[in-house]
Order: sequence, then C-alpha cells, then structure tokens
Amino acid sequence: MAKCLNLQRGTIAGRNSCEGPWAQTMQMRLDLPGRLLRLPERARVALQFANPLGALDQALYGSSRLRGWGTAALPNPVLLVPRGYDAGAAAFRYDINPRFGETRPSRVARPLDP
Repeated sequence: MAKCLNLQRGTIAGRNSCEGPWAQTMQMRLDLPGRLLRLPERARVALQFANPLGALDQALYGSSRLRGWGTAALPNPVLLVPRGYDAGAAAFRYDINPRFGETRPSRVARPLDP
C-alpha cells in the first residue's frame, strides 16, 4: 500500500488506485425448531456466534498465547506520520506511513521505525 502511494506522491491519488490486503470475519448461527426443546410448535431458538474462531483460539491457547484467529482485521488508518519540524519553513515534515492499510496484527501492533 505504501509503495503504491509513494508512486503517486505529489499528486492526487487516483480513485481506487491502491489496494490493501483482504480482511475477513466469521459469524455462525444455529437455529433450532421449538419441538426439539419441547416448546410450542411455532417457537424457535437461535444461537448467534459472532467470533467462533476467536473463542476456539482462547480455549486452545489461553489469553497469553493467542494466535489471532477470528480477530477483526482493521486496516491501519494513518496515512501520514510527522517526521520533524522545519523551523525555516515553519512547517512540519511528513512521510507516508509504511503500514498504512495494513491488516496483519503482527505489522499493525509494532511501533513505527524512527
């Protein structure tokens, strides 16, 4: 993502000109007819699981050794990072964040390089 934006530096980036990595989530729903639970005929019971892989990760590895299964992959929203201040021009200097749009937790969680 950062490489694509660096190629367009100094110009307005074209619409949809850069693509980031895919992000995915998982949901699961279980519907049971009421008669299975000895409820009236029209009754239904539904169980909704928003993150079953995250729960399985927690159950198998514990909270201290999570593998990141089922976690929401939110892209890093920071495009520009301040790199200094130019007193002569009275302006801040910015660089493109190399992790912009990144969704891998191992890349998003680390601090930026100085």
